[in-house]
Amino acid sequence: MKKIDILYDWPISEITRMGDSEIAESFAESLDEMKINAFSSLTEKLRELGARLESAKANRAHFAEWHLVDSSIKEFEEQFSTFPDSTFKKFRIFSTLAGKISSSGVALDDEEIDVAQFHLRRLGQSSNASWFSHENNTNFENSLVILGTNNLELLGQEFERDVPDVSPSLVFHTLAQISECQDFSDDYLVLVKRTVPPISGEAIAAFANLAVLASGKSIHVPRRYRNPPHIATRESINPENDYHQWNELLGVLSEYNSRDEVLMKFLTLYHVFENLMFKRPIVQLELQQSGRMFSIRDFRRLYDQVNMAEATALGRLFASIFKISAGGTSTFEHRIVHRWKGLVPNVREVDIEHALKEMKISKKYSDFKLKHAAGYFSEIVYALRCAIVHNKETEFHLTYASLTAGFAALIESFLLPSLEELCFAVICSPNTEVWYQNKQISLY
Repeated sequence: MKKIDILYDWPISEITRMGDSEIAESFAESLDEMKINAFSSLTEKLRELGARLESAKANRAHFAEWHLVDSSIKEFEEQFSTFPDSTFKKFRIFSTLAGKISSSGVALDDEEIDVAQFHLRRLGQSSNASWFSHENNTNFENSLVILGTNNLELLGQEFERDVPDVSPSLVFHTLAQISECQDFSDDYLVLVKRTVPPISGEAIAAFANLAVLASGKSIHVPRRYRNPPHIATRESINPENDYHQWNELLGVLSEYNSRDEVLMKFLTLYHVFENLMFKRPIVQLELQQSGRMFSIRDFRRLYDQVNMAEATALGRLFASIFKISAGGTSTFEHRIVHRWKGLVPNVREVDIEHALKEMKISKKYSDFKLKHAAGYFSEIVYALRCAIVHNKETEFHLTYASLTAGFAALIESFLLPSLEELCFAVICSPNTEVWYQNKQISLY
């Protein structure tokens, strides 16, 4: 099939079906008088566009006003959405691509396009692109195209950026398969080679993912968290305090504020507490010495205190911070327990417990209570950290793909706000838990 036929034959025939056929006449007879007038006016506009498309084909020229075809189809859909066997989405996607390729001035030569070489399949997952193409220069049939069907403006923009790098042949293969495809109900379609038997849907999705990743792009739709930090102690920031002892962590917090992907934000904030949980024993030893000289025995004792499992160190840190006043008679333990109880009904309790179970936490949602909250909180924080950074076959690995509603609520509505409050609480105001009292230690 020649390029000129792919570009014009289906749009012309579809315009004829919509505006000058027995189907169109039968549909018009079902309309009231006001609707009939609107339908007659719109179909006349379509027939005129069809005639101009036929003229462009006859002259082997590009049609310069595909945008008028698109706007007319959009208007038709808005006014007559019940038209039989409607192809509105399909037609608008075709018009979008046809318009961009026509404006690029691609030659409409006599190259034959083997329309049986490819077909359009459901991608079966979300994509981070409305248009993506990969052309295999060694074996053309191993090329692919991903089409997002729900955002035509974005599709047009991404396709236009890709036009200089994608061959006309692959574009015309795509247009040909859009014409043939009957099912545009899926959000994402992928152009892949046609085989007998057909390639499985799972294999196609994995093939598409690998091609996207190999191009340097991502395959997931990022989950963004852009809320400003929750800070209960902002007014306690005082220029007389020695905040310069926190310079390294202030840099980490700057990185935290600059990021918005939820899993990356959690790991960045975890680095702050990783620092604090090993700084705390040093601070405690410094307080015990009260300015006296440090001995070898003191350093051995310090080593014993910091040479502990990370989960244990984290638990001791949170146990100490939870006791800090959050204003009035309330401690941070009270605030965090209150925030935990507020998760439901915004998310189902069963979804929270499913996320806990995935992380091998045996406790129930109802077990998060005062006097036991620090240990439970610490267990969740450490388990989530491990779920994100560990990627072993026998362990649960939390990625964008496994980020369920329960995990999303747990991180966005509970852990991040709570960790933000705790972090700024211990940094904003001097305390005996993690603040050095002296610049130097005395050795002799």
